[in-house]
Amino acid sequence: MPDSFNRTPIAVCGSSGFLDYCDTIDGCIERIPLADASWRAHAFFLHITQLAFVTVDGDYLTRELADYSAALNGSQDYVLIIDYAHEGWALEERFAPHVLALHKMIGRYGFDPLKTCIIHHNNLLIDNPSLYKDFCAYNGYEPFDMIYSQSWLLNQAKFISEKFAGQDAFDRMAASYFQNPDHGIVKTHKYLCYNYFPRFPRVMFLMKLLERGLLSDGLVSFAGFRIADMEYDFYADAQAKLVYWPEGASYSKTLSALADMSPLVVDAHPGSTKNILAYQFDAGPYQKSLFSIVTDAGFDNGLHMKRITEKFLKPVLHMHPFILFGEPGGLAVVRDLGFQTFGNFIDESYDAILPADRRMDKIVDAVDELCAFDIKSIQAMRSRVSDAVFHNFYHLAYGFYGRVRHTSERSVIEYIQKALDSGEPIVFEVPLVNSEPSDTAVRSYEKIDFDSPLVINASFAWDDIIVLDGREASRLQDNRTHGNHCVLLRGASGQGEKLRIRLEVKSRGAKSLMVHIKSPLHTEYQFIYNLDLGIISSSDVYETDSDIECSAKHLDNGWVGLEFDGQIGRSEGPLHMAIYLGREGFEYASETPTGVLIAKFSVSALRVQRTESSS
Repeated sequence: MPDSFNRTPIAVCGSSGFLDYCDTIDGCIERIPLADASWRAHAFFLHITQLAFVTVDGDYLTRELADYSAALNGSQDYVLIIDYAHEGWALEERFAPHVLALHKMIGRYGFDPLKTCIIHHNNLLIDNPSLYKDFCAYNGYEPFDMIYSQSWLLNQAKFISEKFAGQDAFDRMAASYFQNPDHGIVKTHKYLCYNYFPRFPRVMFLMKLLERGLLSDGLVSFAGFRIADMEYDFYADAQAKLVYWPEGASYSKTLSALADMSPLVVDAHPGSTKNILAYQFDAGPYQKSLFSIVTDAGFDNGLHMKRITEKFLKPVLHMHPFILFGEPGGLAVVRDLGFQTFGNFIDESYDAILPADRRMDKIVDAVDELCAFDIKSIQAMRSRVSDAVFHNFYHLAYGFYGRVRHTSERSVIEYIQKALDSGEPIVFEVPLVNSEPSDTAVRSYEKIDFDSPLVINASFAWDDIIVLDGREASRLQDNRTHGNHCVLLRGASGQGEKLRIRLEVKSRGAKSLMVHIKSPLHTEYQFIYNLDLGIISSSDVYETDSDIECSAKHLDNGWVGLEFDGQIGRSEGPLHMAIYLGREGFEYASETPTGVLIAKFSVSALRVQRTESSS
């Protein structure tokens, strides 16, 4: 979404998380007092924290609706926006009475259902929009309009990216990912799994892990069946629900055993069993483990609700591949948000299984398959997904919030304006595809400087020079461990500009060389050169907004000249370049260090410098 608009701001009143976001966009909204609602076209925002609080005879929302109805004083120049994006819109049996109660309350206070819209993040209502309409028709109510938004998840992503991400965090997480002994990092457990609140699916999952002997392989938190400040008996609740779970009755002894060993504490404050990840992020448990099992808030058959929460962002921040224990299709939603999942490391077939019991068993099978290996072997296997965890970190840190917010919230703004019929449409200032402007000065390529290289599982330094064949060359050399061996070069500019990249390489034992030219968000171009055969193995552009041409020239004494010309992305930004020894995730086989010499390396960009047009 842009930082400004070229039209009159939309008048709004009320409160919601969406409005808090809109306040950050210059010219998007104008907050007006409730007293102005009777004479100004506006949108009123009503925030619902829990759908279960909405009842026909209850007090929840009554004051807000009564005050707003009185302020309108009969005016029809409004649109009512119900912000329920942080929980989603549930149409299962236990929530149906609350959905009906909300319809009754809207009618009771004289609001027009055709002027009412709900912001939600239930993906099921995108896949099957008639579900809610059929529900309303059956119960004799006019359906509200509905808009899908991930604002709750995005707000959490913004908090994480501002507080915890950044290059320093990346370097620390990368050191942990590769178990760098210089940082005192030692992997002690195979997986990490947080389960503070004893929702029944989590209880069932932990019992299955316990019965298979897998619980001790992980760092597992579980508060037990008594929660501070809550009188509810969660143990009795679990006993009652076991009857309805397939073969659940056979788990009664396991339930008792789980209760006896609770609480299970991973990262709680001293004297407390409460998981602190809701308030801060403790990197220690992630550094000690190899992958995460994310037990999301919902785990059902996907027939009434399909959503994900912010919980998967925690392993993303800490460069953990993860299993998503949630609604079916959850991994597909993660990928739709621009993140990558880990199908070449974890069996992800569970994501497509609808019945909850079968999906849970498949997840337990996936955990069992990984935990059958020792820690050292799983560490080596993780090299298959190194690029994915790096991509996810950068996507969260540098682009996810702004990029997804642009598309997610734009629909709400456009809906409000259309509903109010308030003049010319909003023009969203989306960056256009760069083209050669006619009003440019003659210009030359300018050198792009890279900051200190990030070296992963290898050794490399620009100033470590050897002279060979009349060239001054730097050495990129592996350290004889499993996994990726690469150097990541980070430049403050270059994305969205015309690039010219030149380097000469010579093998010092490496069989192949791979180059990623990328934005901080994700790989845009991948090039693989077979040093043994002297041929280009592959050259692939992954983004439609990128265009790179490459060539390889055989020079003297085994040197090869590599040339890349083109453009990465269309908007200006940082440029990253990663040089790998071998293919990413390849298995180390040699008993001696292998490497490559890099000489005459240069990256330059043709930057647009506009001149004033002549009159």
